[in-house]
Amino acid sequence: MVSLLTLLLLAGSFVYPASFATPYHSSATTYAVAHESTEAFNETVERDDVNISTPKPVDELSPATQQAFQEAIVQPPEYSEHRGHGWQRLGTIRLCHDSVHHCDEYEESPDFPTNVDAYETYGVVANGDEVYLTHAEGDVMGISGLLRPILVALFSPYLLFLGALTFFDTNVQPGEQVAYAAGGVVIAGFGFAFPYLAMFELVPQLGSLASLLVGASWLAICVGSYTHWRRITPSSEQPDPSD
Repeated sequence: MVSLLTLLLLAGSFVYPASFATPYHSSATTYAVAHESTEAFNETVERDDVNISTPKPVDELSPATQQAFQEAIVQPPEYSEHRGHGWQRLGTIRLCHDSVHHCDEYEESPDFPTNVDAYETYGVVANGDEVYLTHAEGDVMGISGLLRPILVALFSPYLLFLGALTFFDTNVQPGEQVAYAAGGVVIAGFGFAFPYLAMFELVPQLGSLASLLVGASWLAICVGSYTHWRRITPSSEQPDPSD
């Protein structure tokens, strides 16, 4: 029964989308703003024929968009060869995984207004009496999303091993069964806790801990398989007839 419950728990950790996953992924869009007094603002408005007559108030934007705007306007102005000087670039943002129960970054992507008279990536917002040009540009996604399938693939053999031990090895000792079940609980618990361990930086070397657990799981598989083989293989020693 213990092994069966552990199997269900371990399988659940593989299925749950947030387990073994980083808590964030980088947005596929970079964000920047330019104040109306800057070269970047004036050059872009003139070049792309941006309509600045009806800026949208910042306080009417979504919370995530307001947060991105407030973070962008405190960035140092930068020079862009194609867009002039004065862009304050936020860059990409970190979006929380949809399945985590706590988020200390962005829960959703910012959604700045777009100007239909120009490229759709430009918009105009008003922050009090000041007007800003906003710019959103597509970017390349990172590879952080590969971590979860890699870890699940590396831990999956232990699920198969525990399943074989539970359903096919009728001679397994109770102590062995409990020990291997405990290993499954540790792996499942690590998977469920992984995004929060990373989010709050509770374990400085989380990657090293993951590698250690993967190695331990494969070692347990080797030991358990060898023990099972010894149980089912007849002894080569024959009894002495003189005894």
